[in-house]
Amino acid sequence: MLARSGVGKLRLVDFDNVTLSSLNRHAVATRADVGLSKVAAMRRHLHEIVPDCEVEDVAVMFEADSADELLEGNPTYVLDCIDDVKTKCALLEAVTHKGLKVITATGAGAKADPTRLQIGSLKDVVRDPLATKIRYFLKKKDISSSEITTIFSSEKSVCKLLPLDAEQVQNPEEFGNVENFRIRVIPVLGTMPALFGQSMAAYVLCDLAGKKINPEAVARLSRDQRNKLYQKLQQREHVLFHEGHKIELEKDEIEFVYQEIWRGRSSVSGARNGGHDRLYLARWRTDRPLHPDNVVYLTTKELAKLDKDGIEGFEPEIVARIDARLSQFGSWAVPE
Repeated sequence: MLARSGVGKLRLVDFDNVTLSSLNRHAVATRADVGLSKVAAMRRHLHEIVPDCEVEDVAVMFEADSADELLEGNPTYVLDCIDDVKTKCALLEAVTHKGLKVITATGAGAKADPTRLQIGSLKDVVRDPLATKIRYFLKKKDISSSEITTIFSSEKSVCKLLPLDAEQVQNPEEFGNVENFRIRVIPVLGTMPALFGQSMAAYVLCDLAGKKINPEAVARLSRDQRNKLYQKLQQREHVLFHEGHKIELEKDEIEFVYQEIWRGRSSVSGARNGGHDRLYLARWRTDRPLHPDNVVYLTTKELAKLDKDGIEGFEPEIVARIDARLSQFGSWAVPE
């Protein structure tokens, strides 16, 4: 889609070859391409579609030692579709140090729901073991995950890596394409890599056109999660403020508070929903009604501090930041 949309120069980097098993997800490859490098197959097909597009095919694996060569010319954008942790981290480290724009894709394997695709920062990615490992290794390199645009699926994986058979267990080195590369594979629904790729292309094209997308970066709450947050808030309001069983905040507004205002993170510390600590909704200022512009999202410890000391228990700059964030969404009071 990049070539079809007018991008005039592409450099394709991939060491892998087209196989029968990869035909279910390759964008253009046919049976006649089996055995060819994936980049050569792509270049040939793109030449038939957009002959004026300059396509450079580089059939090598990206490695830290070859970063300068493979990224020479300061490309306008880098689209990262690597699914190996070591090489993916090497690429993300290289583009970060070079100041290049990048969008990275996490795992499409074991995913099936197209409505769960999200674009956000690498820091926002949930339910993805690949992203968890990448964040860990990038942190060791002092690289902020919040600065890396990422496409991911918030869907919980429906299956795991396939086990090795007896022969693979005995001689694993004979089954990998590349030394030290993983040989266990995960099932892939052919539509998912295509959806990831199309989404990446759309994001890049809009950015290049000066119409940058402002993505909804946070995975939506499930109905069960929303109901639990509502019930906990309802119980809290009943105990602390003697509210009845029906509170002013609607269930749909809980989704807005969680997703749009606090982006699925603690209002105080930025701790992520789905991390090690459970987060809860709470009224921020006790002298104001329970409207979306007066609701915060807190960890267990932060909630205890709010209950004990009120907002005075937090640093003034934290209080100011929370107030400023809430004020961005205007007053929710109904005019008389």
